[in-house]
Amino acid sequence: MTIPEHHYFFKIPNIELPEETRNHLIKRAKQKKDIPIEQFRKVTLKGYDGVASQLMFGTVKAGQSTAHNVSSSVANEGLRYNWVGMYGLHGLKDVIPDYDPVVDSIYNMFTEEAKKHLFYFIVSSTEPYGYMSPHMDQRTFGKHRESVIFFPLEPYNEKDWAPLTYYTPEGKTIPINFYHCYAGNTEAVHGYENNEHPRYHLQISFLQPMEVLYKLHTENRLFK
Repeated sequence: MTIPEHHYFFKIPNIELPEETRNHLIKRAKQKKDIPIEQFRKVTLKGYDGVASQLMFGTVKAGQSTAHNVSSSVANEGLRYNWVGMYGLHGLKDVIPDYDPVVDSIYNMFTEEAKKHLFYFIVSSTEPYGYMSPHMDQRTFGKHRESVIFFPLEPYNEKDWAPLTYYTPEGKTIPINFYHCYAGNTEAVHGYENNEHPRYHLQISFLQPMEVLYKLHTENRLFK
């Protein structure tokens, strides 16, 4: 049985980040500044119960863990993740460390249904000729990254963009060439080798598998 292409990825037409938003995220990634987990521990959540506090802390911890594992893995070279936002429990922006209204504007591009499954935002930066070895996220990062929506930030053209590649059980490769917005299955084997250009892209992690995102997309319930 041939696995359909949308099991691995699907492109999302008519969705694109404005240039000023892309530049803002690239600037944040170049600062190489993460939110210290100790800073989050000190946040007081007035008006919210202990469960909400624990969920928020767990989300930050998961995002920070992902960033650390990617950056420190011997299977990757010249790669860094910058945690830029958590929206698993939206509405608490007044107590989220390093709240970013630009990231908030991206969050608000999604429908209310899609927001229920959204977990956190990360900007990935890869040095020239860096790489991410083929892998499955679930085995490396856990269940909190079952699917991801990607926004390329830089380079912003097909000629200079190094494509993400999926590897099928039949031994084939499926490269995803430059596209403004696409969803990818983190439970399928994937990786990439960068070229001579620094590579930046925004990743938005979802708690639900690819099938859920694809269904929302085909029913026009993913983005507003």
